[in-house]
Amino acid sequence: HLAAAAELGLSLTLPQALAEIPAFIGGPDRDIALELHRRSGTARPVEWIQARMHDHYQMLVADMSIAPRPGFLAFLVKARAAGLCVAIGSVTPRTEALRLLRAAGIADLFDVLVFAEDVARPKPAPDVYLATAAQLDIAPHGQLVFEDSARGVAAAVAAGSRAVGMPTIPALAGRLYQAGARAVYSSWDEVSL
Repeated sequence: HLAAAAELGLSLTLPQALAEIPAFIGGPDRDIALELHRRSGTARPVEWIQARMHDHYQMLVADMSIAPRPGFLAFLVKARAAGLCVAIGSVTPRTEALRLLRAAGIADLFDVLVFAEDVARPKPAPDVYLATAAQLDIAPHGQLVFEDSARGVAAAVAAGSRAVGMPTIPALAGRLYQAGARAVYSSWDEVSL
C-alpha cells in the first residue's frame, strides 16, 4: 500500500497510515485505494491504484518466506489435543489464501476454510464468522475467534462470537480492544488454552 502511495506522490509512513487510514490493516483494499486516491488528487482511477497495490503485494510475497507466526503451531497442536475444531475465516480470495496457507505448510491443518467467495459481505459484517460457525456445526457464541484487525474483531462480535486480538503490529492492540476483543496477545506463546 505504501509503495502504491509513493507512486502517487504521497510520502506516507507506516505509522501515519495506521493512524489515519482505518482500513490500512484488515482492508478492504478498495477502501485503502479510495483514501489514497482522495489524498493524492490523482486523475488515475481507483482501480489503477488497487491494481498497483496488488502488483506490489505480489512482488513482496514472491520474495518472502511465508511461515506461521511463532507459537501458532504449538497452540494448534494443543487445541487439537483438547478436541477442538479449528477453522479459518478470511475475506481473502480463496486462490490467494490457499497459496499463502500452502506456502506456510498449514493448509491441511483446519477443519473448515471460509474465504471471500463464500460470503456475501466482507468484515466487519459478521458473514465470515457466521459461516465458520455453521460449517463447524456450532452456535456462533460457542466460537472463539482470533483476529489481527479491528474489522475482524468487529465481525466476530457482530456474529455473537468471542474475539481475541492477535495484532501483527503491536501498536494496533488498542483498536482491537475498542472493537470488542476480550483479550489481546502479541504472541501465540502467550495464549493459554
